[in-house]
Amino acid sequence: AHRGGAHRRVWWARGVMPKAVAKVDPAKEAAKAAAKVEKACNDLVKACKDDALSKAKKAVESGAEIDHDATGTGSTPMHIAAGFGSYDVVNYLYSVKPDSIEKKNGKEKTPLDVAMQVGEDKIVRL
Repeated sequence: AHRGGAHRRVWWARGVMPKAVAKVDPAKEAAKAAAKVEKACNDLVKACKDDALSKAKKAVESGAEIDHDATGTGSTPMHIAAGFGSYDVVNYLYSVKPDSIEKKNGKEKTPLDVAMQVGEDKIVRL
């Protein structure tokens, strides 16, 4: 541009654009974040079934929601862990969110009720 006798020349190095100018699509970023949480929740459910404590911890650290409806029937990861006898995972989830042990599923059963139904006495004594 020509201003007051001075010429200003602005150019960008080929293919380089400052981050402040780069466009961010909020919808795309939200979808990415939601996909990350969904994967973490799925990983947590698998860890609950397998009594895989380290995988459960990683899933929670990655954003898995401990109280989410993992089955479409109101059962949470805690219900699943209790039903599969995954003592270590139940104990861990309890340490992270103690009130999750009281959450009822669609059949009005708590994780402890589920553990009693399948004979997981060690979990019931938690």
